[in-house]
Amino acid sequence: MSKNLLKLVVCIVLFMSGEIFAKTPKFDGRKVDSYQKDCATKDAMGCFFVGVAYFLGDGMPKDDIKALEYLEMAQELEPKNPTFLATIGKLHYYDYKIGNGEWNLSKALELFNKSCRYGEFDSCNILGGIYEYGDGTININYEMATLYYQKSCELKSLDGCDKLRNVKNRE
Repeated sequence: MSKNLLKLVVCIVLFMSGEIFAKTPKFDGRKVDSYQKDCATKDAMGCFFVGVAYFLGDGMPKDDIKALEYLEMAQELEPKNPTFLATIGKLHYYDYKIGNGEWNLSKALELFNKSCRYGEFDSCNILGGIYEYGDGTININYEMATLYYQKSCELKSLDGCDKLRNVKNRE
């Protein structure tokens, strides 16, 4: 299996779990250096993993700004990659949730919407949750929550199917 294919498989498996940051393998300095070299040669997955390493502070100092920079490089190289879009969306949403105020909810929603349209069910679930419970300027809207959970369920997310049943019971 090629190195890039292996990286993509790892990435897909991590996102299928819905917990990309929690389940990313530990990086050491050598791995991060290798990914940085890959990124320098315009390898999108290399840029992605450097961004995740910066976000986690794993193998290098934690730096959300550098994480975003590398993740956006990955996304520029593969603009329709739903995993890259979802990860950048999660950075924006995480920053919004902890109140840093530098990034915003509307950017996270835009990225989650694109990622969901491209088939990333975790983004659909996140959007469903935002509409099911409301968040900031987003009011509770069970119709929108149902729409996103339905899409997630269609993408074979068991969690999305469970959430779809639950939100339909609330209506």
